[in-house]
Amino acid sequence: MVYYFFETELHLNGLYVSIATIIYSLWNAINDPLIGYITENRKTRSHWVVTGLLVCSVVFALIFAVPDGVKTNQFFLFIWMVILVCLYDGCYSLWEINYQGVFPDKFRETEQRKKCAIICTLIGVFGIALGSVLPPLFYTYGKPETFLKSAVIVGAISIVGSVLIRSGVRETKEMTQRHSKQTEQSENKEGFF
Repeated sequence: MVYYFFETELHLNGLYVSIATIIYSLWNAINDPLIGYITENRKTRSHWVVTGLLVCSVVFALIFAVPDGVKTNQFFLFIWMVILVCLYDGCYSLWEINYQGVFPDKFRETEQRKKCAIICTLIGVFGIALGSVLPPLFYTYGKPETFLKSAVIVGAISIVGSVLIRSGVRETKEMTQRHSKQTEQSENKEGFF
């Protein structure tokens, strides 16, 4: 809905939307490896999961919280879109990369992983369905201000989910020690580039 919102609801020129998409795509190409590299040597990953989710929830709402002065200037609207979409993607990557890093360490046995994968898939399917059905209940086409209301509701639900996931991704002392040991033993650690 972001591209629709900026182009159709706020009337951002299609060329600006295209350039914003290209910039976002370039950022997305370096974003994951950069965040992975920065957070790789940290003792715990679970706090990155929760922090990334919480900030991601707020930034999601901010994408749609375009100030009136910005709405009337094509260039500023373009900058708003680029910065917030890239910031959102960075926060999303922060939690997702670290979640994916915690998962195999937390669930070490094949049977555990299978059970967890089933649960995660069910939650994911339900979440995608809810994410498709819920937001349109709160916005009205042709009324850009209603998109912010919808985004705040989705962000609030995400914040609740962020708090609930905290105990599930919390690393044990054994996990943090194992992660620290693996990081220290990595003699051939490559640089980012």
